[in-house]
Amino acid sequence: MSEQVQIYEKQALLLIDHARVLVITDQASREEAVSFRSGVNIAEKNIVNFFKPMKEKAHATWKEICGQENKLTTKLNEAKRIIDNEIGRDYMEQKRNREEAEKKAAVAATEQERLIRERLESQAMKSMDKGNFDKAEVILQQAEEVFVPVITAEPEAQKTIKVDGSTTSVIEDIDVEVSDARVFCGAVATNRFPVHLIEIKLGEVKRYIKAMGITEMAGIKITKTARVSGRAS
Repeated sequence: MSEQVQIYEKQALLLIDHARVLVITDQASREEAVSFRSGVNIAEKNIVNFFKPMKEKAHATWKEICGQENKLTTKLNEAKRIIDNEIGRDYMEQKRNREEAEKKAAVAATEQERLIRERLESQAMKSMDKGNFDKAEVILQQAEEVFVPVITAEPEAQKTIKVDGSTTSVIEDIDVEVSDARVFCGAVATNRFPVHLIEIKLGEVKRYIKAMGITEMAGIKITKTARVSGRAS
């Protein structure tokens, strides 16, 4: 720590101690507090000016390093973006193929079950016609228990692939966008969706209230406060 920094640090501690004992009781003490605050502003300005050239030099170096880094990585990130899109496209295509194959296999299995069930029911009817009711009952029970598993040769889409010690995973996600803000806010207002889904920009609300001179707003609590402003001359 440099000698000048130590001086600034001691000065800051003294100013804090002074601020703690200041109590405004009359006009004189009020003016003393304002004068003290002005002195703090000057001390702060001196510190900022002391560090400014060092910060500017460090920032320039940092910007140069970041520029070189970004220049080298931007093209690599573009390459990753392109191949990620292709990997995602391939995954979704595999998934669609698998789902379509499963649907077809399910339809085929259901049809096979129906045919087997009809055949067994036909056999049961013939047994009943011959008076063999016990056998018919057994066959009907078999007909109720017919089950043909859904089997498809289409492989499942791989979410994770390991190659040469590197692992790449596909994470299923969704994209959302607001198609009608009023409809969505109305749905939240009627408790169809939780209120935390709406982000309230209090800064924008505050600017609107001040610009329009509003003193009351539905759902918003407005509290008058005092904010102190000052600058070193």
